[in-house]
Amino acid sequence: MTMNKVYFISEKNLRAQSLINDNVDSTYLNSAILTAQTTNLKEVIGSTLYKKIEDLVISGDIKTEENVIYQTLLDDYIQPYLINRIMSDICVPLHYKARNAGIVVNADQHFQSASLNEVEYVKNYYEHLSVFNANRVIEFIIKNKDIIPECDENWIKMSRNTTKSQIYFRK
Repeated sequence: MTMNKVYFISEKNLRAQSLINDNVDSTYLNSAILTAQTTNLKEVIGSTLYKKIEDLVISGDIKTEENVIYQTLLDDYIQPYLINRIMSDICVPLHYKARNAGIVVNADQHFQSASLNEVEYVKNYYEHLSVFNANRVIEFIIKNKDIIPECDENWIKMSRNTTKSQIYFRK
């Protein structure tokens, strides 16, 4: 029995709304999308709401009038979160490759590879944006808790303690 892979953002939409170049292999993108969804997003919105959105996407019912709140949540809040989460997560796999010779730095004759510090800087930049967008997702869900029944009091208590992140600025 194989499970269908459900994408909350398409590769085409991801490329259009991010700085990901057309030459980035789809394998990396699809893997990053699924990881961002199943590992990170599920933690942000909770398993119950995640399953509800997944079911609506599979059935196509997310586009119906009665599910407009879920469509808004997906398009205006979850997808921006996923874009930044994916941009953060994909930095290392795109820069470093596992080969028979070990871990190697990706290099091209026309480009200079970024240093580890530069890769970490870009990763952290998008990580901060993803935290900002995760907080927007949570605020939207809480604001609409009366019409999103998958948002229960336990999730609200948990969400207020897990996603907020402090940002430190260097002098």
